[in-house]
Amino acid sequence: MEASVRVAVAAGAHDGAIDVVGVDCLAVCDRPITIAFAAPDKWSYVIGDVSGDDVAFDIVQAALAVGRSQHGVPAMVDRPEFFSAGVVARTPPASWRGM
Repeated sequence: MEASVRVAVAAGAHDGAIDVVGVDCLAVCDRPITIAFAAPDKWSYVIGDVSGDDVAFDIVQAALAVGRSQHGVPAMVDRPEFFSAGVVARTPPASWRGM
């Protein structure tokens, strides 16, 4: 994530409700500004091509939606455009035992 976006997301992180952690690489080189959402016992997402007029606000809102949802899968209505269009991968929680 671009440093300026990371700083803006951290500033809007709702008093520690969201941890913003930079990583060197998510191996999605052709999709600038790639982010991941992860939480204990919830599905995780890698999302690429994150953009928009107020991208930091949208990232925070998406992270909060993931956190509020029971299994980490927020309703489509709670996902900003980049979330709906840019999912690279969704992975189950470590505790998931399949169907």
